Parts: sequence; structure tokens; C-alpha cells
Amino acid sequence: MSNVRTKSLIATALAIALLAPLCGQASDAPLTIPQTAPEHHARAADYQKKAADARADAESHRQMLAENKKARDPSRGTPNQWVTEMRKHCDGYIKAGDALAQQAEEMAKFHELRAAELEGK
Repeated sequence: MSNVRTKSLIATALAIALLAPLCGQASDAPLTIPQTAPEHHARAADYQKKAADARADAESHRQMLAENKKARDPSRGTPNQWVTEMRKHCDGYIKAGDALAQQAEEMAKFHELRAAELEGK
């Protein structure tokens, strides 16, 4: 398998793993559309938690990346292959986490606005 194809498959798997929690409720529970202001507030709170979780995951990978930048092959003074791969891994999680946090924040805003509309504000 080519290196490009392998990277593409890894990126796709990563995106699926990170997006799955934002795509709805548990698989055995029906997805419900909020109808009332309290339901929209609750959904907004869920999205705010998802944004915070995504941000925390991205931050932990930023910390890992900072530590990995210090690692060098002592015989050559250059990054070894595994350090390079770990950096790619962290970069992917950071980008995905930041993107998911932003999307979740936007959905939280939408649900808060919808709740306000239903409350007549």
C-alpha cells in the first residue's frame, strides 16, 4: 500500500473516530429533534460539553507534541522515525479537535438562539 494511501486511510479513520460522538446519541436511542426551549438549552449544553472535550483532547496533543519536539536520535541529533510519526499523529488530533470544537460551539449557539426564539426573546 502506498504511503499516501496509508496516510489517507489513517486520516479518514481519525476523522470518523472524532466525528462519531458529535453525530448524535447512542445507537440504540432514537435521535430526537428539540421542540421546546428547555430541550434546545439542553442540546446546547451537550454541544458545549463536546466542544470542551474536543478542546481538551487537542490541548493534550499539543502538550505531547511539545514533549516530542524535544526528542532526538542521540547518535545523529535528528528526529527519529517514530518521533516524526508521533508528531503527525498529534498534528492530526490537534487540527481535528480544534475543528470539532468550533463546529460544536456553532451548534450550541444555534440551539441557544432557537431556544430564545421559542421563549419569545
